[in-house]
Amino acid sequence: MPYHPLLHQQRMGVERSFFASLHHLAELYGFTPRDVTGITYPLNITLAYEHAKEVLSRQTGNLSLRIYAITGNEVALVTTVPYDTNWTLYYIPVKPIYLLEQQGLSKQVGLLLSICAYLLQVVMVPTFTGGMDYVCGAYASIRQWMDDTETGDGEQNYPEELAEMDQLEKIGEQMMAQMREVAHLQAFERRVKTFRPQSNGDRQLRKIAQAALSLYADYPTQSIFGLIPDRDEELAEDDNYYVTTLDQYLSFYWSSRGALAEQLESYVNCDLENNSAIDEPVNYQVFNSPQAAVFHDQDFCVRLFSLIADLSTFLYELP
Repeated sequence: MPYHPLLHQQRMGVERSFFASLHHLAELYGFTPRDVTGITYPLNITLAYEHAKEVLSRQTGNLSLRIYAITGNEVALVTTVPYDTNWTLYYIPVKPIYLLEQQGLSKQVGLLLSICAYLLQVVMVPTFTGGMDYVCGAYASIRQWMDDTETGDGEQNYPEELAEMDQLEKIGEQMMAQMREVAHLQAFERRVKTFRPQSNGDRQLRKIAQAALSLYADYPTQSIFGLIPDRDEELAEDDNYYVTTLDQYLSFYWSSRGALAEQLESYVNCDLENNSAIDEPVNYQVFNSPQAAVFHDQDFCVRLFSLIADLSTFLYELP
């Protein structure tokens, strides 16, 4: 958790741990900490911290420095590096899986449900039905707008979109319920090993499934939300500071085709276009002990977002 100096009564422990951590940081990055001898707590920590931040900002453009509370009387400096999402929407369509299911392609559907079960249950990718996630709210707003819009003779103005919305609400929830079943996650490895591709599309699907299974094996409990840092309190209270949150750019959704998809795209673009910042996953290096090298491992994020991009493209390109 972030460090708040006025909340700490154990001054000696906080000072000792902070300056030890600062020593480890300065050794790794090769700078001399600011001399704050004779300056009282907590100003001594504030001045030394601000100096270290300034030094690191000159050395590394994308690295941030924070003070985190380790225990009640121990703090440590932590460097963070964000994963660059390039302000991209990572939306995973669910309708194509339903259409495959209707065609009786049970092997392909089973593999896709296992992939999506991992993304939903472990990675915790937000959903679009029956909850408070962003895309769920976007669909609800679009539905309300269409319900309130009628032609002069009282007929509905968007019959095609409303029919699609009815399908989204009924079948979309059924598909998401399937993805919540633990059985699909438990069958993941077996399905990958026994899947026999019969086409180029099948081979592409198996490759995506293998990448997802490998990521799951390497990071069996890693949620994407666990990599999103706490927002600066001053910025969080600024009414003019608009941030694109994780569930706004990463989510399951119904479909990438049709009039309803166009409505969603327009809604999201209008809603997010003026945002000035984005919540991105970060990687931490904690300086509560000497560090041999700079190390910010972005392996999970690189593989995860590549997997989601490949999966979304595969589903979009299904006939």
